[in-house]
Amino acid sequence: MVDSVFPIRYGILECDEKINCTPSGASEFFNIKTYMACKCYVISEIRKYRPDGSIDEQYEVVFLYQKLGNDFRRDEPIFSGLECTNKVGAKLLFTDYDSASKAADQLNDNSFKVFATNVPYDSNYGLKVKTGKSNFDQIRGKYKEKEQQLEEFTKNLNGRVKRIEM
Repeated sequence: MVDSVFPIRYGILECDEKINCTPSGASEFFNIKTYMACKCYVISEIRKYRPDGSIDEQYEVVFLYQKLGNDFRRDEPIFSGLECTNKVGAKLLFTDYDSASKAADQLNDNSFKVFATNVPYDSNYGLKVKTGKSNFDQIRGKYKEKEQQLEEFTKNLNGRVKRIEM
């Protein structure tokens, strides 16, 4: 194994969750996206220049932690030759935790708005949205707590990792 050095930035980790919208008795679950700020290794940067002069930036990253069931596990880049096999795409990267965390909060707000528009409209619509919001806020609180814990665990990380070959 060889030491490799990758820039470390903050990205937005997307997690899938299910929330219950029924206040009592029966369960009516809906899928919803939840977002949290998380450090990541930047594997590559891709810049595409548009005819209008704008630049579309995309990144390939490996998040330092991946959601696995109800918990998170540490992750590092894994290579097969020159290709990183566990990279994911990212459109937004940040240099500081606060900016990434605020962006994740905005994405969470938007995610709930999308959820609310997809709840089937019936006589219990208002109650379902209210219950869903309460449950979503609980989930968001858990993710925010985990986000802060992971930030504390990784605050002294320097970007040097052992290169793992497959």
